[in-house]
Amino acid sequence: IYHGCTIDCKSGALALGRKEYDIFNDNNQNDVVDKDVESGKFRLKPVELSNEEWEAMRHMNRSIVLEGQVEGHVSQFQGGGKGRKRPRGANDGKAYNSNGKNSKGNDYNKSDAILNDRKAQPNRLPKDHSWRVNEWKKFETFIKNHPPFNVVIDGANVGYFQQNFGGAPKHVDYRQIDWLVRHLLEQPSSENYHIMLFLHERHFSPKLLPRWAYSIIDTWEGNCAPYDRLTLCRTPGGMNDDWFWMQAALLRGGQKDSPSVLAITNDEMRDHHFQMLAQGSFLRWKERHQVHFDFGQYDKFLRRRIVLLKYPK
Repeated sequence: IYHGCTIDCKSGALALGRKEYDIFNDNNQNDVVDKDVESGKFRLKPVELSNEEWEAMRHMNRSIVLEGQVEGHVSQFQGGGKGRKRPRGANDGKAYNSNGKNSKGNDYNKSDAILNDRKAQPNRLPKDHSWRVNEWKKFETFIKNHPPFNVVIDGANVGYFQQNFGGAPKHVDYRQIDWLVRHLLEQPSSENYHIMLFLHERHFSPKLLPRWAYSIIDTWEGNCAPYDRLTLCRTPGGMNDDWFWMQAALLRGGQKDSPSVLAITNDEMRDHHFQMLAQGSFLRWKERHQVHFDFGQYDKFLRRRIVLLKYPK
């Protein structure tokens, strides 16, 4: 912009004086600068991703999931997995979407698919990863055929939020997830919104799921308003649930004539899977599309804690 102008890399704030800004504004370049009213500082606006950058990120995410690497990447953390590997036994469902309702854009028969798959699944880790390829292809087809959606929710991140206290249960806080979902669906401006909630299939295991949570799951899977605008996606065992909500956001978020897709998560996405994505494009996507959340005081009228969302500028 001018010699000596510095940028705060964390906030994007510019050391831009009034004189320099006037000159910059006269040159019709103010579309890349935003005035922060609260601080009185000027900031760089996030740069839109090109179609080529959207496609490159989709391809990289897909490559990490299916091949465990990105061509040309030399990180010691190839693979994209997280946590300890575990056998894929009879209790490991592989249905990526538990809804199975045509009204929500899914003609996938949940019950038959899960039962048939479990009968055929050996009680050991397969020697090849063809099952992963098949699951991923089914998931991408499902997302491409699904009606437009506006929000993807990292359910585990919401459910485990502030759950690291002594004596905390092993399961996610299903009520907490539901508070966020209801907050989004009940907003006056959300009448045309559709939400995708992603949770790993282990969170639905009878051994882990508390009895009081069954009614919550039923409402998520039902068609009663406002939950008729929610699709619950159960991600399969042996695969990282982060892969799925990220790919859903990338597949639909960069399409022409589709709504911009926001990702609600407090995960700063610093693990090796995300680090393998194109850094410039990924950071710009994150800046424009990630929504952070928090919970405030309990509201007796709403019968839930107040949901606090920090949207990207």
